Amino acid sequence: MKKLVAIMLSAVLALSFTACSKQSAKAQMPNPFADCKTIEDAEKIAGFHVTAPDKIPEGYTQSIIQAIKDDLVQIIYKDGENEITFRQGKDSEGNGDISGDYNQYKEKNTIMTGDLKVLIRGNDGKVSNAVWTNGEHAFSITANPGETGLDKNVILSMIDSIR
Repeated sequence: MKKLVAIMLSAVLALSFTACSKQSAKAQMPNPFADCKTIEDAEKIAGFHVTAPDKIPEGYTQSIIQAIKDDLVQIIYKDGENEITFRQGKDSEGNGDISGDYNQYKEKNTIMTGDLKVLIRGNDGKVSNAVWTNGEHAFSITANPGETGLDKNVILSMIDSIR
């Protein structure tokens, strides 16, 4: 009798674990990004004009364009496995960091380029993340973690080409 109770208890626990696993899988957050064919399509979704960089490092090509309704546009440039992500969004929260980059960096500096104050973060003299605002919009450029980062002048060239 004890064996039967133990087997039934084990079965109930296994079934309840499976049920809980399936429920948590259903509760995942949906992806807020909509894939777009063109920047114009992304602008319609986001509700603002996008000012993407004109200068992209050599070897990189525009690969993915995505938008979040009434909020943000993301453009991903690729060079093989390496990626640079440009984001432009409404600066409704006033913090200016829309990068989604939560990595810890050894170096963090604020620099001026023209009249823009840009926060750059990275390691070993290379920049992996740059964020700034122009009053109305927040911007970011992030080099993927697999890359060692970009030269500061490359990032500044990208930022200056947005104006």
